[in-house]
Amino acid sequence: AGLVKTVTIIGAGLMGAGIAQTAAATGHKVVLVDTSAALLGKALDRIAGSVGRIGAKQSRVDDKAVFKEKIMNNITTATDQQKAVAHADIVIEAIPESLELKQRLFADIDAAAPVRTIFASNTAGLRIAAIAAVTERPDRFGGLRFFHPVPLMRLLEVVRTGQTSPETFAQLLAFGRALNKHVVKCKARPQSICDLSYPLSNALSHSLSDALSLTHSLSLGNALSHSPCLSLSLFPLSVSLSL
Repeated sequence: AGLVKTVTIIGAGLMGAGIAQTAAATGHKVVLVDTSAALLGKALDRIAGSVGRIGAKQSRVDDKAVFKEKIMNNITTATDQQKAVAHADIVIEAIPESLELKQRLFADIDAAAPVRTIFASNTAGLRIAAIAAVTERPDRFGGLRFFHPVPLMRLLEVVRTGQTSPETFAQLLAFGRALNKHVVKCKARPQSICDLSYPLSNALSHSLSDALSLTHSLSLGNALSHSPCLSLSLFPLSVSLSL
């Protein structure tokens, strides 16, 4: 399997823009997709501001303008999601937490993306297998749970369903490491290991499947700064109550 070089991210909100910035900063070519040029323009402004702040804080960056330009040049935008996935190595979905919306998205782009393309959802509260079920590639479908703010939070949960192939899972792990993230292998459960809105022991017993230190993983996800109420506010209450 080849390395992931081209990344299409659908959804240019806080999470999508953060993922785009992180991928671009690690040398990946990124296509950021949303429904309008206005939304994409706001996302690019947000990314440019974040990159500028990071560059200003790094003493080893001699030319701040070049640092910023190099990252921003790795990002292009699109409003046609079918065309945007045509050459992608991986497609990451970061749209609102609605199963219907996510299923509709992946059903729409499934035939447009190359067979080799991996699909991944950033969902925090929906079952990835249910999202993947509408596609013809459940074996090339997994989860990438990033934490906000994505450029600063090092933890990344890589989630496999019962149908995710070993090759796909290995590619997702390698991609996560290429983003300079600390990857945690997780089983397919809707809860994040750092979501304090749910019983921690239950989430861990079903999600954490390797020998990482619990304290280390939680600190990387910045869990201790998130109250249960704040965690619940990150996605609709209807989703929270359904878990």
